[in-house]
This record gives sequence, structure tokens and C-alpha cells, in this order.
Amino acid sequence: MQIGIDISTLANHGQDIGAGRYIFNLVEHLAGLDHSNQIKLVARCTTRQNLEVIGQLTQRDNVAARLIFTSDKKLSWWDKFNFPPYEFLGYRAELLHCPDFMIGPTLNRNLVLTINDLAFIRYPEFNFDWFIEKYTKQVKANAIRAKKIIAISHSTRQDIIKF
Repeated sequence: MQIGIDISTLANHGQDIGAGRYIFNLVEHLAGLDHSNQIKLVARCTTRQNLEVIGQLTQRDNVAARLIFTSDKKLSWWDKFNFPPYEFLGYRAELLHCPDFMIGPTLNRNLVLTINDLAFIRYPEFNFDWFIEKYTKQVKANAIRAKKIIAISHSTRQDIIKF
């Protein structure tokens, strides 16, 4: 099986943020445990700063990466229109895991979504209104679209059910 993982957060922000660290560890450990499946990474990159980190992941025989470089402005349009999908750019996977609550542009229907937390919904007083509105809509739409959702804790699971 070809297991796709969207590593855009890791590619653009590195391991300095929780989601980047989660993605790195997920790929590293999955690749070490599962030699029967091919792990196909995909990322929309606005920077080349984290190529070394991605290179560490692709040193294994069962891991390959498709990095798509773009500008911040083009990425904004890409997110807005969700076009072109990864598949139009030559990327294919039987299942796509989106480990940072956002689903990138894909035609794939076999989606797994990880939701790390919903703190921006739970504690709106610490966020901007535009941020809460935008990401609440996106997380809800992505949760509906995903075939499976991974909640990183019981508390996050309860928040997903509640919100």
C-alpha cells in the first residue's frame, strides 16, 4: 500500500512547533516499523530551510518525498481555491494522512486527519475573530471529509465531539 503523509507543516516550520515534531516522529517511527508499505510524503513548501530534516526522513528505502515549491502568495491562492490537487502534479497515494488538521488540495477520498487540539475554539478570548472563524470552518469541513480522525488525547476527542 502507498501511504501518503502531508508534511507541509514540517517542511515550512520545521520541528520547532508541536505539529512539526509530531510529523517528523510519525514518519520516522512508521518507516522503521512498517517495511511492507511505501510511505509517500508530500509538501507544499514556501521555504528551503527544512530540507535537511526532510532528507533525514527520506534516507529509508520505503520513504519518498514529493516537494512542491511555491511562494507565500501562490500558496494563499492554492489554499483558497484548493487547486491544483496534488494528483495533477504527479503525486499519488492510496491513503493520505493529514497530520495537522488541514487537508491539502487532493482528489484522494481515503483521508485520515489528525487534530492536535481545538484550543482556538475552546479559548476564543486568546485568538483573533478572523482566525477562529476561518479555522473553525476549515476544521469542521475537514472532519466531515476525513474517513478517520486521530485525536491526540481524550480531551481533544471530547472537544471534537463537542465543537
